[in-house]
Amino acid sequence: MMKKVLVWGTGVNALDFVKGHRSLEIIAYIDNRKKDKEWGGIPILLPQEAENILKRFFVVVAVSEHIYWEIKNQLNTLGLAEFSDYCFHGVYGKKVAIIYGNCHTGPIKEGLSISREFTKEYGFYPLREIQKIKQLEGKELKEESIFRHCDLFLHQSIRKENSYGEEYASENIIKRLKPGCRVVSFPNLYGLPRCFFPQIVMGEAAILRNGIGFYSFRDKFIERLYQEGFGKRYIADMILKSQFTEEKLLKDGFNLFINKVKEREVDWDIKISEWILTNYKKHRMFYDVNHPSNEIVKYIVEQILETLNITDKNLVLDYLLKLDYHEVPVYGYVMRTFGMEWSNDYILRKYSKSTLTNRQIDLYEYVEQYIKWNCD
Repeated sequence: MMKKVLVWGTGVNALDFVKGHRSLEIIAYIDNRKKDKEWGGIPILLPQEAENILKRFFVVVAVSEHIYWEIKNQLNTLGLAEFSDYCFHGVYGKKVAIIYGNCHTGPIKEGLSISREFTKEYGFYPLREIQKIKQLEGKELKEESIFRHCDLFLHQSIRKENSYGEEYASENIIKRLKPGCRVVSFPNLYGLPRCFFPQIVMGEAAILRNGIGFYSFRDKFIERLYQEGFGKRYIADMILKSQFTEEKLLKDGFNLFINKVKEREVDWDIKISEWILTNYKKHRMFYDVNHPSNEIVKYIVEQILETLNITDKNLVLDYLLKLDYHEVPVYGYVMRTFGMEWSNDYILRKYSKSTLTNRQIDLYEYVEQYIKWNCD
């Protein structure tokens, strides 16, 4: 680890890095939007002012994960090589961990980062989620240095027959990891628990207006009841009390879900089917058909730590990022069919972020807004 460094950035990430590495001698700070001449007695330079010293000292890029990719391209253009000449502040002086998969990886990564024992040893490289990598035409996966420097590869076991392309399969990336890299696969439950959300119309895009869609899933029961002339209050009441699907069909769907998980977890280091069977009545498992609740996220985080032989007695995971931004209600008859005991208050938290009310809403408001957006 170099004792003399340049720190790229003067924001909160730079402040956190400096506080955590007080023994370092910081030669200068670099900032594309330089506002001051110095910080704590240390000069702040524009990139062009620092060109003559950039290759003399190691550069720690202490910015947000999103901005890092902009700075990385800038440094590459200046002829610097990642890991040899510069690195992301989160991996400086630590083993490099990469987490690979869909949006589920965000709260899992956050949970692992909460563990002091984990972060003593590992720092996360800011590899983006698979869907964002796809939007950028897979450029990140083509950068060999990222994976050659990886010490811990956590992945969702992305199969060859995935929707992004065979080159996105986990096995193709694992072949490029450096020798000795620890590989741990964890559950990918995206799209599997359809039995808990029989109202969702699978395979049909949400209705967009002016390019915006407040509702991520079509609800065939709300639409049918409204077309039959029932009022909004009555529809909300039916969601709580009525039986829309035969009990046998729901239970058959549940068995199919568990069997799929068991089939896929043969290739996972972190098994989850038995845990789901033990806990699905006591805890909410999913916010929608694609996004697991924090109960599942916590379990995965704890299992990854156990697999790595990391014990953190002070680990508290109560404030993890939630994946509830596409949340839909679990219908009353689904609760009854599966004997679910967890408290279902039918307050949808997702809609505090993006609906017509801009706040959390109850079941009646959910029905009212759904009809206003999709049916009227």
